[in-house]
Amino acid sequence: MLIELVARGETPDLVLTADTGSEKPATYAYLDIIRRWMEGHGIEFQICRYQPLRFKHWPPYATLIENVLTNATLPSISLGRHSCSLGLRLASVLLACREGRTGRATR
Repeated sequence: MLIELVARGETPDLVLTADTGSEKPATYAYLDIIRRWMEGHGIEFQICRYQPLRFKHWPPYATLIENVLTNATLPSISLGRHSCSLGLRLASVLLACREGRTGRATR
């Protein structure tokens, strides 16, 4: 999608990637590749990570896997849904917006 946007002359001002802390190794490897491509095209790139400050349960968690284990839950994909990391991703993006990182974002 980014390549097509740049080809159309619709380069985003900012690309935010929300890291749940539990992505596949190939996803992290790809970030290095696409980061270099975006730098070459003048696209600002930020990785947002959710850091909980208040905890209902102990031990505290910082990744999606730790969340599942701490709260004794199953990822929603195991129940046929596909939103298990939406909360962590949304919280990360909202945090970036509060910190003043504005512009057209692509997810």
